[in-house]
Amino acid sequence: EQALESDPAPLRAPPDWINTELAVVNGKTVLHAGTGRLDGSWHRQDSDEFLLVFRGELTVEFDEGPLSAGPGEAILIGAGEHHRAAVADGCLLLSVEAAGMKRLET
Repeated sequence: EQALESDPAPLRAPPDWINTELAVVNGKTVLHAGTGRLDGSWHRQDSDEFLLVFRGELTVEFDEGPLSAGPGEAILIGAGEHHRAAVADGCLLLSVEAAGMKRLET
């Protein structure tokens, strides 16, 4: 069984946001790289998501208030947490999430 499959096909995203699927590991975990500017919509998802910032700044707004992360910092979004992401232009981040994660806009 192959432990790492790569599929660089871009995902659907706003025109100012470039999100590329880097790899699927053991069919369970998806790695994405994102860059550009994003003002995301409020939503919930059915599994955890880990966001690691390499360049620029990421802000994730939760019902309890915003969290920001810069280079070398990360934000963990728990399954079911109501949130939205605001990514400054030029930010580069890595997203780690479960394969097939479902998002529900709220």
